[in-house]
Amino acid sequence: MAEGVRTIELDASEVALIVGQEGPSMTVRVVAATEDETAEPTEALEIAQALAVRLVEDPEFHDDVLDWLDNRDDMDDDEEDEAEEDGGEEGGGEDGKPPPKPAA
Repeated sequence: MAEGVRTIELDASEVALIVGQEGPSMTVRVVAATEDETAEPTEALEIAQALAVRLVEDPEFHDDVLDWLDNRDDMDDDEEDEAEEDGGEEGGGEDGKPPPKPAA
């Protein structure tokens, strides 16, 4: 196998969205586990194709996705910091969340 090449196996119902970068340009591929051209496209395939098209054709979407990820990571860090400050005990569980309510 060539250096820098990785092989993955997809389950029959899975689709891979492969994003790469060649210099300043982004490359995007959608690979389905099966290549049955006569079958109705699955929702997973359609979602992956839609994301691929938006990533390539809409620079604002690309930036929005990166901003969303940065903000999500920041929120996760803030939640971890709060749980550490509380000692993880106040909420009742190890994760700082209250225990589930019993069923009525």
